[in-house]
Amino acid sequence: MYNFDYTLFDYTNDEEYQKEFLHIFNLKDIMDEELNEKLNEILYLVKDNDDWKKLLLKCSSLFPFNENPSLELGLPIAFSFEYFKKTHECLREFKFKQTTFLVQDLIETFDKK
Repeated sequence: MYNFDYTLFDYTNDEEYQKEFLHIFNLKDIMDEELNEKLNEILYLVKDNDDWKKLLLKCSSLFPFNENPSLELGLPIAFSFEYFKKTHECLREFKFKQTTFLVQDLIETFDKK
């Protein structure tokens, strides 16, 4: 299960990022097959929300040569080094407050690029 309660440390390199990533997903290895199941659980949680759809499609469009943006492709990109901390904060807000203000802020960040 995804660890919504965890507060991420400020990571500054790939090793620290990977440690935080594994902790959030309760995994021992980044290539663990369980990761797909956990991403699917998160996708199921957010897929019907318009703000989350917009965010994940924007993330998906960052993937090079992607002509068909999708929620499924956008979610792993949302957990990339650059967006992981903000995505986690967005998920916490959505899970605990049922609001998407942080998602909307992140969308604005994408719109400014």
